[in-house]
Amino acid sequence: MLIEARISPKDKRSLNRIVMGIAKKYHLTPNQFHRVPHLTLYGSFKCKPKDIRRVINVLSSICCNFDPIELYIEGFDYIKRPNNNVIFFKPVRSAQLDKLEEMRRLIRDELNKFVFNVNKWDQKRFLESIFGSRFIYHITVAYRLSDRKFKEIWSWIKNKEFSMKLNIQRITYLIGQFQNHR
Repeated sequence: MLIEARISPKDKRSLNRIVMGIAKKYHLTPNQFHRVPHLTLYGSFKCKPKDIRRVINVLSSICCNFDPIELYIEGFDYIKRPNNNVIFFKPVRSAQLDKLEEMRRLIRDELNKFVFNVNKWDQKRFLESIFGSRFIYHITVAYRLSDRKFKEIWSWIKNKEFSMKLNIQRITYLIGQFQNHR
């Protein structure tokens, strides 16, 4: 299960053209890019089937207290891990991103009370000790890249100028197959 911030259709199409162009140019496989540009806010996680309604209630009670959020993208960045690299559109730190961070923290703190999540980035103590609670917001361009493929794409994209204002349209709760809760 995942919780994502979804981008307005017009903005999503612009980002998707870039992602699909890179996927085609560099022969990426379907598991190396997302067809739906988004910002993951929490997860992946598991919960008991009886707690799905509780997750929905948490999201409803938190998200209804926030006005629409606009984000600005300025260029590209990456997360480097041996043969598992990520290149992404880089959101600009702003008051709007701080609002999204506040929403994400509230969601994280409430869901961590009753869901199973092993991701370090969704654990309050880990994040605050490392990043001062700064989550790495990103909209993926390509991921699961070998070191060679990363170097090839990054050398082409790193100096490309790109900026855009994005509108967060909704918060989406994706439910996958039910799995046993530990």
